[in-house]
Amino acid sequence: MIHRNSIASYRSITDLGDRHRRIYELFLMRGYPMTDRDVKLAGRFEDMNLVRPRITELVDLGILVECGSVVDPETKRMVRQCRIRQAIDSNGVQLRMF
Repeated sequence: MIHRNSIASYRSITDLGDRHRRIYELFLMRGYPMTDRDVKLAGRFEDMNLVRPRITELVDLGILVECGSVVDPETKRMVRQCRIRQAIDSNGVQLRMF
């Protein structure tokens, strides 16, 4: 459960760019953890460097959380998986963070 101060801080974020919002919306639409590459492919971004820093910033802001790791099929290296931090209202409905 997210503390209500954290939820209030999500709503106060106004300085995020369009790419942050687009990435957040991808996580929201998919509804399951994704790697940086999953986000790149789902959002049809041209380069991982357009995705990875924004995901890290969303994690640092507490909007996304790292929730696991998997082997990337392309690089054969362990990579992070992220998901939306659960912000649930009193009726059990996922709150939008933007």
